[in-house]
Amino acid sequence: MAREAQMVDLPSLVQAAHGGEVVGNLAQQFGLSSEQTKAAIDSLTSAIAQGVHNHIQSDETRGQVIEALNDPTHQQAYADPAAAQTPQASEAGQNLLNQLFGAQGLGQIVSHVSTETGIDATTLSALASTVASVVAGGVAKVLAESGFGSAAQVGVAPVEPEVDAEEPKPEVSNTQKVKGVGPGAAVGSIVNPLFNALFGALFKGKIAPARTPSPGPVAAPAPEPAAASVGADLQTGLTALGDLLKSSQASEALQGVLGQIFAKR
Repeated sequence: MAREAQMVDLPSLVQAAHGGEVVGNLAQQFGLSSEQTKAAIDSLTSAIAQGVHNHIQSDETRGQVIEALNDPTHQQAYADPAAAQTPQASEAGQNLLNQLFGAQGLGQIVSHVSTETGIDATTLSALASTVASVVAGGVAKVLAESGFGSAAQVGVAPVEPEVDAEEPKPEVSNTQKVKGVGPGAAVGSIVNPLFNALFGALFKGKIAPARTPSPGPVAAPAPEPAAASVGADLQTGLTALGDLLKSSQASEALQGVLGQIFAKR
């Protein structure tokens, strides 16, 4: 039976961060009025949503963006005002923005929103990094609560190069594998189950299995799950993610800026 996700819209989700106090918290952190802060959050949220949606349409960029969204730092920044003020949250948010828009494109967005809200560009640039982390954490939260399975403590195995059949590779423990994983996977972190399903589909067939040397004949490898099944799981997850992202609409002027940025990437 198909799973039906009851999703809120993204702007409301972001406004609910920090127990509903995200506007006040960020206004205080950056020395802004509540009106300026809310306007900036709304514009930045819609820009980020369109940036993520644009990237998940491409096979080349989808996996990297999903991994960046799944960074546990974002989930902490969404839930905890103190975590949102840390250098780690700012860095994770900045990395996501650069990945979505590039340095030049991000500069265009900051300039536009700065003019739109009256916030100076330097302050807005710092605010944008924090907002990006909060938005990403909100996306992870709502998808985790939308019926796509139970949250679990997991790590995502890294993609490994193919190994020649004549040179068996020593078995590697799960703990050892996790050490090599980049942002988005950490031992003991609560990771969104939908992202796990997306990773499983994205990297299916690319992860080299552990091999145990045997003096006897090598058994034939087990057949991979049907491609149609993997594709269906991936499409279900992407559809849910896309629906959430599309619930945040940029103004006509901001859409024009984003269109110029995406046309160059």
